[in-house]
Amino acid sequence: MIDEGLRLFLIGQPGVAAEVGERIYPAPLPQGATLPAVTYMDVSDVGSYSNDGPDCLSRLRYQVDHWAATREAARRVERATRTALSGYRGQWPGGRKIGGVFRRNGWTLYEPETQLWRAISDYRINALGE
Repeated sequence: MIDEGLRLFLIGQPGVAAEVGERIYPAPLPQGATLPAVTYMDVSDVGSYSNDGPDCLSRLRYQVDHWAATREAARRVERATRTALSGYRGQWPGGRKIGGVFRRNGWTLYEPETQLWRAISDYRINALGE
C-alpha cells in the first residue's frame, strides 16, 4: 500500500526522524498529538494508458502537512521531508517501486482553530505496479 510505504520511508530518513520521530500520520492530525508532526493524504490517483490499454504506472498526488507551534518549526520539518522525497526514485518499504517523486507546490499558513502552523507540500508520485 502506498500510504504505509510513504510513512515508513519518511520514518526511515534520518533528517525526518530527527524532527518528528515516528509522528507521521494519515490526515487528520490526531487530537493532542505531540508536535512537530507530519500528516499525509492522497489527493488523486490518475492511471496511465497506452494504445493497448492501462499500463502499470500510477500518477498519484499526495498532500503532506507539517504541523508545529511556530512557523519556523513547521518549515524546518517541511524542508526535511522535501529533502527526503523530492526527486526520489527507488523502492519503498513494502516493495512498491517509485519511478519518481516531484514536489509541485508548497505554502505555509496559520490555523486559527488549532493555533498551529502548517507547512503544506503537494507531491506527484509516479508509482509502478499495484
